[in-house]
Amino acid sequence: MLNTRHHPAAVDYISAYINTLRELDLSAGLQSWVEAFQRALDDWRNDECQRLLREIKTGELTQEAVGLVRYVEGRWAEQRGDLTHAVSCYRASLAANMDEAHQWRRVQVLSDLALTYHALGQVTEAGQMLAEALTHYRDTEDVEAILEVLAHLASIYADQGHLDQALDCIQEGLTLAETDEDRAVLLAVQGA
Repeated sequence: MLNTRHHPAAVDYISAYINTLRELDLSAGLQSWVEAFQRALDDWRNDECQRLLREIKTGELTQEAVGLVRYVEGRWAEQRGDLTHAVSCYRASLAANMDEAHQWRRVQVLSDLALTYHALGQVTEAGQMLAEALTHYRDTEDVEAILEVLAHLASIYADQGHLDQALDCIQEGLTLAETDEDRAVLLAVQGA
Protein backbone atom coordinates (compact mmCIF):
# COMPACT_ATOMS: atom_id res chain seq x y z
CA MET A 1 0.00 0.00 0.00
CA LEU A 2 1.31 3.43 -0.93
CA ASN A 3 2.00 5.73 2.01
CA THR A 4 0.89 9.20 0.87
CA ARG A 5 1.97 10.84 4.13
CA HIS A 6 5.62 11.13 3.07
CA HIS A 7 5.08 11.51 -0.66
CA PRO A 8 3.23 14.70 -1.64
CA ALA A 9 3.25 13.65 -5.30
CA ALA A 10 1.56 10.40 -4.34
CA VAL A 11 -1.83 12.07 -4.76
CA ASP A 12 -0.94 12.55 -8.44
CA TYR A 13 -0.11 8.87 -8.67
CA ILE A 14 -3.31 7.86 -6.88
CA SER A 15 -5.38 10.07 -9.17
CA ALA A 16 -3.77 8.57 -12.28
CA TYR A 17 -4.20 5.08 -10.87
CA ILE A 18 -7.85 5.70 -10.07
CA ASN A 19 -8.49 7.00 -13.59
CA THR A 20 -6.92 3.87 -15.06
CA LEU A 21 -8.95 1.63 -12.77
CA ARG A 22 -12.08 3.63 -13.54
CA GLU A 23 -11.68 2.68 -17.19
CA LEU A 24 -11.13 -0.99 -16.32
CA ASP A 25 -13.33 -1.55 -13.30
CA LEU A 26 -15.24 1.24 -11.58
CA SER A 27 -15.65 -0.61 -8.31
CA ALA A 28 -11.91 -1.24 -7.96
CA GLY A 29 -11.11 2.37 -8.82
CA LEU A 30 -13.70 3.64 -6.39
CA GLN A 31 -12.40 1.36 -3.66
CA SER A 32 -8.86 2.66 -4.19
CA TRP A 33 -10.15 6.22 -4.10
CA VAL A 34 -12.06 5.60 -0.86
CA GLU A 35 -8.95 4.10 0.75
CA ALA A 36 -6.78 7.04 -0.33
CA PHE A 37 -9.40 9.53 0.82
CA GLN A 38 -9.76 7.77 4.18
CA ARG A 39 -5.99 7.93 4.78
CA ALA A 40 -5.97 11.64 3.92
CA LEU A 41 -9.01 12.21 6.16
CA ASP A 42 -7.48 10.28 9.06
CA ASP A 43 -4.29 12.33 8.81
CA TRP A 44 -6.17 15.66 8.43
CA ARG A 45 -4.57 16.32 5.04
CA ASN A 46 -7.26 18.68 3.77
CA ASP A 47 -5.41 19.57 0.58
CA GLU A 48 -5.31 15.90 -0.42
CA CYS A 49 -8.97 15.41 0.48
CA GLN A 50 -9.91 18.39 -1.67
CA ARG A 51 -7.80 17.19 -4.56
CA LEU A 52 -9.12 13.63 -4.42
CA LEU A 53 -12.70 14.93 -4.35
CA ARG A 54 -12.06 17.20 -7.31
CA GLU A 55 -10.44 14.30 -9.20
CA ILE A 56 -13.21 11.77 -8.61
CA LYS A 57 -15.89 14.30 -9.59
CA THR A 58 -14.31 14.95 -12.99
CA GLY A 59 -15.34 11.55 -14.32
CA GLU A 60 -18.72 10.02 -14.88
CA LEU A 61 -20.00 8.36 -11.75
CA THR A 62 -22.73 5.81 -11.24
CA GLN A 63 -25.55 6.64 -8.84
CA GLU A 64 -23.90 4.31 -6.32
CA ALA A 65 -20.56 6.10 -6.66
CA VAL A 66 -22.21 9.51 -6.29
CA GLY A 67 -23.78 8.32 -3.03
CA LEU A 68 -20.45 7.13 -1.69
CA VAL A 69 -18.50 10.19 -2.80
CA ARG A 70 -21.05 12.58 -1.30
CA TYR A 71 -21.02 10.56 1.94
CA VAL A 72 -17.25 10.76 2.38
CA GLU A 73 -17.36 14.44 1.39
CA GLY A 74 -19.88 14.90 4.20
CA ARG A 75 -17.60 13.15 6.68
CA TRP A 76 -14.76 15.46 5.64
CA ALA A 77 -16.98 18.55 5.99
CA GLU A 78 -18.06 17.35 9.42
CA GLN A 79 -14.46 16.81 10.47
CA ARG A 80 -13.62 20.38 9.41
CA GLY A 81 -16.60 21.70 11.38
CA ASP A 82 -18.59 22.69 8.29
CA LEU A 83 -21.77 21.04 9.52
CA THR A 84 -24.08 22.80 7.07
CA HIS A 85 -22.08 21.44 4.14
CA ALA A 86 -22.00 18.02 5.80
CA VAL A 87 -25.81 18.02 5.94
CA SER A 88 -25.97 18.95 2.27
CA CYS A 89 -23.58 16.14 1.33
CA TYR A 90 -25.36 13.55 3.48
CA ARG A 91 -28.73 14.54 1.98
CA ALA A 92 -27.28 14.18 -1.54
CA SER A 93 -25.93 10.76 -0.55
CA LEU A 94 -29.35 9.73 0.73
CA ALA A 95 -30.92 10.76 -2.57
CA ALA A 96 -28.40 8.60 -4.42
CA ASN A 97 -29.02 5.58 -2.18
CA MET A 98 -32.78 5.25 -2.57
CA ASP A 99 -33.00 1.77 -4.05
CA GLU A 100 -33.37 -1.35 -1.94
CA ALA A 101 -29.92 -2.70 -2.88
CA HIS A 102 -28.24 0.20 -1.05
CA GLN A 103 -30.32 0.29 2.12
CA TRP A 104 -27.38 -0.56 4.38
CA ARG A 105 -25.53 2.49 3.04
CA ARG A 106 -28.62 4.61 3.43
CA VAL A 107 -28.91 3.63 7.08
CA GLN A 108 -25.30 4.64 7.78
CA VAL A 109 -25.87 7.99 6.09
CA LEU A 110 -29.10 8.49 8.08
CA SER A 111 -27.21 7.85 11.31
CA ASP A 112 -24.44 10.30 10.46
CA LEU A 113 -26.92 12.89 9.22
CA ALA A 114 -28.84 12.56 12.48
CA LEU A 115 -25.72 13.16 14.56
CA THR A 116 -24.87 16.20 12.44
CA TYR A 117 -28.38 17.58 12.88
CA HIS A 118 -28.03 17.00 16.61
CA ALA A 119 -24.71 18.89 16.65
CA LEU A 120 -26.47 21.77 14.86
CA GLY A 121 -29.17 21.76 17.54
CA GLN A 122 -31.81 20.50 15.12
CA VAL A 123 -33.05 17.78 17.44
CA THR A 124 -36.39 17.18 15.70
CA GLU A 125 -34.63 16.37 12.41
CA ALA A 126 -32.05 14.29 14.27
CA GLY A 127 -34.77 12.27 15.96
CA GLN A 128 -36.55 11.63 12.66
CA MET A 129 -33.37 10.39 10.98
CA LEU A 130 -32.46 8.14 13.92
CA ALA A 131 -35.98 6.70 14.08
CA GLU A 132 -35.75 5.77 10.40
CA ALA A 133 -32.26 4.29 10.89
CA LEU A 134 -33.48 2.32 13.91
CA THR A 135 -36.25 0.72 11.82
CA HIS A 136 -33.68 -0.49 9.29
CA TYR A 137 -31.20 -1.67 11.93
CA ARG A 138 -33.94 -3.67 13.64
CA ASP A 139 -34.63 -5.40 10.31
CA THR A 140 -30.97 -6.46 10.11
CA GLU A 141 -30.80 -7.37 13.81
CA ASP A 142 -27.49 -5.50 14.17
CA VAL A 143 -27.53 -5.29 17.98
CA GLU A 144 -24.53 -2.97 18.30
CA ALA A 145 -25.99 -0.51 15.80
CA ILE A 146 -29.41 -0.71 17.44
CA LEU A 147 -27.85 0.03 20.83
CA GLU A 148 -25.93 2.99 19.48
CA VAL A 149 -29.03 4.46 17.81
CA LEU A 150 -31.14 3.89 20.93
CA ALA A 151 -28.52 5.69 23.01
CA HIS A 152 -28.48 8.65 20.64
CA LEU A 153 -32.28 8.71 20.53
CA ALA A 154 -32.36 8.72 24.33
CA SER A 155 -30.01 11.69 24.33
CA ILE A 156 -32.20 13.56 21.83
CA TYR A 157 -35.38 12.79 23.75
CA ALA A 158 -33.71 14.01 26.95
CA ASP A 159 -32.64 17.22 25.18
CA GLN A 160 -36.27 17.75 24.16
CA GLY A 161 -37.48 17.11 27.70
CA HIS A 162 -39.17 13.81 26.76
CA LEU A 163 -37.67 11.90 29.66
CA ASP A 164 -40.13 8.99 29.49
CA GLN A 165 -39.17 8.32 25.86
CA ALA A 166 -35.47 8.64 26.74
CA LEU A 167 -35.90 6.12 29.55
CA ASP A 168 -37.79 3.76 27.20
CA CYS A 169 -34.83 3.83 24.78
CA ILE A 170 -32.33 3.08 27.55
CA GLN A 171 -34.50 0.27 28.93
CA GLU A 172 -34.94 -1.27 25.48
CA GLY A 173 -31.20 -1.06 24.97
CA LEU A 174 -30.45 -2.70 28.30
CA THR A 175 -32.90 -5.49 27.44
CA LEU A 176 -31.12 -6.07 24.11
CA ALA A 177 -27.62 -5.80 25.55
CA GLU A 178 -26.20 -9.28 25.93
CA THR A 179 -22.71 -8.47 27.15
CA ASP A 180 -20.89 -5.84 29.16
CA GLU A 181 -19.51 -4.53 25.86
CA ASP A 182 -23.06 -4.08 24.56
CA ARG A 183 -24.01 -2.19 27.70
CA ALA A 184 -20.87 -0.06 27.33
CA VAL A 185 -21.96 0.93 23.79
CA LEU A 186 -25.31 2.04 25.16
CA LEU A 187 -23.92 3.94 28.11
CA ALA A 188 -20.92 5.50 26.33
CA VAL A 189 -23.20 7.77 24.32
CA GLN A 190 -24.91 8.85 27.52
CA GLY A 191 -21.61 9.84 29.09
CA ALA A 192 -22.16 7.42 31.95
